[in-house]
Amino acid sequence: MKKIWYKALGVLVLACLIGTVAKTPSKFSDTENRVLNHKIIMDRYSFFDGSFANSVEKYINDQFFCRQNFLDFFMQVEQLTGKRLGNDVFLGEDGYLLQRYNNAKPEQIDGFVELMETFGEKLNMDKAFMMLAPTSCDIMYDKLPRYAPVGDQRRLSNELENRLGAVKYVDVYDILSATGKNENYFRTDHHWTGKGAYKAANAFLNSVKITGLPLSEFAEVKEKSFVGSLGSRSGFVSIEPEEFSYYLPPDNKSITVNYHGDSELTGMYDTSKDKDKYAKYFGGNYARVDITNPNSSTDNTLLLIKDSYGNSMVPFLTPHYKNIIMLDSRYTLGGLESYLPEEFDHCLIVYNAISFQEKDWTKGW
Repeated sequence: MKKIWYKALGVLVLACLIGTVAKTPSKFSDTENRVLNHKIIMDRYSFFDGSFANSVEKYINDQFFCRQNFLDFFMQVEQLTGKRLGNDVFLGEDGYLLQRYNNAKPEQIDGFVELMETFGEKLNMDKAFMMLAPTSCDIMYDKLPRYAPVGDQRRLSNELENRLGAVKYVDVYDILSATGKNENYFRTDHHWTGKGAYKAANAFLNSVKITGLPLSEFAEVKEKSFVGSLGSRSGFVSIEPEEFSYYLPPDNKSITVNYHGDSELTGMYDTSKDKDKYAKYFGGNYARVDITNPNSSTDNTLLLIKDSYGNSMVPFLTPHYKNIIMLDSRYTLGGLESYLPEEFDHCLIVYNAISFQEKDWTKGW
């Protein structure tokens, strides 16, 4: 009997290996919302520096025959056993998915403060602002599983506010955690919603003595069947889709978007994005994007240095800035200085709290 099982297992493994080699490599996973490893590095150096073996391992992990079926099966089994954490994402109350935040290390905070202070002093003007965007894991803490081990973003926010000097700190923690906080974050995505971004944008505008427009001035566009990045990342199955909405500024048709000289579009939204709906904002993230609104209330220029949280703030800032230069330090290879405009009136730096756990956001500075 054992021999039969061994033979069956051997046939199954062999079939999977043949299927892996024979099938056309998949380049993108809609479920995980990421680019898959679909090439093996093979040259005269790769055999000696370890890159060949490493690329083979990554290729097999991403291209394994019936890979998604296996992942779905194992995640279903784990959910049945009561698992509430998948790939650093908690499955919380009311179907909320919340990405875990670990407290930033002291050296990470010290490095960030030094970076901000040096940059603020270089500007040599009282025009630089920094905003830490809290994530749903902290603001929506009541949705977390009981005793879930997470860090304290409020403490990080307070420390940055106390230590930053050359760069003024814009605190949005209280605004986002007040009554109505459920509308500020998606249930299946790690970003804040359009309404959450609106509140954050207004907090910045208040800091520079500008009165923002009421939300009713922006046309809301709603789309159904949205499962965000955390639904893909967590691997949990049977995630209930939610509604995705974004807001059009009053002069959206007059706004032009230039992708660092590569192409120019009218309006800020890429409506072709269906799976990753948050990528409707500008089609994703780029090193530099120039947004121009000839009908803005001022001739001012805003330099916005940000991660993806900043994308959804832009529609609420365009009525007040003729030019917005948007930089993403994860893509500014060679340093920010080569991407900076010659002149600007205000600078806003926006990063979400979990960015402190990642290494790639500082490489472009």
